[in-house]
Amino acid sequence: VGYNFNNFFLNFTLFLMPQLKTKAPSISDTTYSGDLGFQLVAGYNYEVTSYMTLGLQLAYRAFEYKKMKTGGTETSLSEKYNTSAFDPFLNVTFYFR
Repeated sequence: VGYNFNNFFLNFTLFLMPQLKTKAPSISDTTYSGDLGFQLVAGYNYEVTSYMTLGLQLAYRAFEYKKMKTGGTETSLSEKYNTSAFDPFLNVTFYFR
């Protein structure tokens, strides 16, 4: 779902069943799984030509994980494992008209 106004934009994404896979030396791979996660992206695009824009955007992502699988064994976590992050991006958009 998104909103665009002139060159500004705001987008929302809902993630169903997010997963996080981790690897560490000499430890089995671990996969965290959850029910929901979301991302909110805000940004600005500068029109370079009538068919191309360059822009800056900032994304905020948050996920909640309820299960962990290590070495083939899945367990429910007694406390939910939450992650969140802000990530800046540069974007290039092409319009095909």
